[in-house]
Amino acid sequence: MPSVILINTPLTREVVAENEQYLPPMGLGYIKTSLDEFHIETKLVDSLYEELSLSDITELILQTRPDFVGLNVFTPNMEIVKELITEIPASIEIILGAQIMKSVYREFADWNKKHKLHIVIGEGELIIPDIVLKAVKEKPIFETELCKVYNVTKNSVYFPNNLSLVRLNREIFKDRNMINHFGMEEACMISSRGCIYQCAFCGAANARNRDTMWRARDNQDIIEEINEIQAFTPNVSCIRMLDDLFLRDRKSIENAMNIFSKVNLKWRAMAHALSFKGNEQVFYEMKKNGCLELFIGIESGSDKIRKQIHKKGTVEYVYSIILDMLKSGIFVKGYFMYGFPDETEEDMLKTFQLAKRIHYSAKSLKGSFRNSTFQFRPYHGTELYCKIEREGNIKKDFLKDKNLESWVGRQQFNIISGNYSACSQEKIDYYINKTLQLNGE
Repeated sequence: MPSVILINTPLTREVVAENEQYLPPMGLGYIKTSLDEFHIETKLVDSLYEELSLSDITELILQTRPDFVGLNVFTPNMEIVKELITEIPASIEIILGAQIMKSVYREFADWNKKHKLHIVIGEGELIIPDIVLKAVKEKPIFETELCKVYNVTKNSVYFPNNLSLVRLNREIFKDRNMINHFGMEEACMISSRGCIYQCAFCGAANARNRDTMWRARDNQDIIEEINEIQAFTPNVSCIRMLDDLFLRDRKSIENAMNIFSKVNLKWRAMAHALSFKGNEQVFYEMKKNGCLELFIGIESGSDKIRKQIHKKGTVEYVYSIILDMLKSGIFVKGYFMYGFPDETEEDMLKTFQLAKRIHYSAKSLKGSFRNSTFQFRPYHGTELYCKIEREGNIKKDFLKDKNLESWVGRQQFNIISGNYSACSQEKIDYYINKTLQLNGE
């Protein structure tokens, strides 16, 4: 039986500084679960969590000599992944996947002169076992002597239409729970895949993925996974839902409360501000039900920029809905970005003013507000990346922003790949620093 190593690939060549927290690579966990069901010898290596450098990973592969190495690829680490592949013996076949492969598979095919490459566009847990067993039931959409590219669309036999039938062996991540913002041991979950929104900076935007579709798991399936988490890690007292659409409308909010009323755990979740339009009083029910915190992608405090990036909801609506959350006693973590294409200092000032306004409003309310703030980076396949590339302005080098190095635990985020705004890099760093400093006030 073939052997496989799945690697959550590094973002830098060297080990990132200590005090970094990394979410477990859930997608690779689903793939490992599927491979295990076929009794394929599989090892999952999280280079970020295990603090492995590029040379460490190379040495691991050379020592174990698997038949296949599976690698996820991100826009910031494409060149690092290529460098890793060049160090792997030609006898080892390579499986590549992740959102960006839809945009870059030809680049990898043209670049590769040595290995058998299997590139998966879309979700991989159902097709990868067949790739390993040489039993793929569909023809590749693109093929060269050394490369085969498979596209797992909604019409593919490998597309997981019913997510409630897709299993994740929670034992894989039983040692990956984190202590959250509230001092509780917390496990992560995913309740849906795909997106219904059109954010111009996001590769999952619905308009750019018409060949797939948004899907959600049913309540009982989610409850069963939570029970499995508790069986493996009895000290878990909080669940974090990682997908953006666990809370997307009134019905899903009621479903969430129904789920957590049965498992009697606290919970935190990502959410879109528009999910609660017309349902503002539901926050008090959610709080009683165990909701501790909501993660909201605010992005910008400029209505002009919000319109350009297709971020639904006006600045005033976002402010008012977050205040409703805070009034109920639910904490909020807001995500902001500076440096969008053509963004002016006036736009950046409006973003800072919104963050500051929410921050100080929260001081007199039951809930607390904190922010996580980044610089815009264009990712392959997104509307903004394609626009910048058409204009011939895309920057492919990813560098650490030395002006943000003082922020402990954020080194994985302080990476820049060009400045596309109407301001200097120093000005962007100034506003990122000012916004992050609110957390300590």
